[in-house]
Amino acid sequence: MIVWTNRSDSIFFLSGPDYRIDKSVGGSLVLSFRRPVDPIEVTDEMAVRSIESGPGPYGAIMRRTGLEAEDIVSALGYEERISPVLRVTSVPGGRLWVTRTLDGFTPHVVDVFDASGSYEGTFDAPGMPVAFVSDSTFVALRTDEFGETTLSLQRVRMSEGSF
Repeated sequence: MIVWTNRSDSIFFLSGPDYRIDKSVGGSLVLSFRRPVDPIEVTDEMAVRSIESGPGPYGAIMRRTGLEAEDIVSALGYEERISPVLRVTSVPGGRLWVTRTLDGFTPHVVDVFDASGSYEGTFDAPGMPVAFVSDSTFVALRTDEFGETTLSLQRVRMSEGSF
């Protein structure tokens, strides 16, 4: 999975299975956002679910050949560990919001970093932040267990210096 976002001349991208977001400007690494969060151990069931639910080339292959997701996982294998980072989002004012997952699919919490890479706090994820009205008001995307996608307008409030 490729996780990235950009802000003007900066590109922020997930690097490896750990919690490490690198910031590149003009092709040069200038900053890393890191948290001491363990990677997620992937199971056969998770790999199958990823193929069944995710975009990618496998859906067309399965339709053309009659293969099942289990067949593809068995033939190709999968990464043993994935990052807990589900999405990175650049926020007005220079912050970076990192949506974290526990299962590889569902948003769990959002970690907030300031423009210098300092961790500011974490809040429960109402979905993945995808657009911002202001520093604290955003649009969250969530997909339920039936595959229905919901967008909602959310506001996060700071209390006593934390989220």
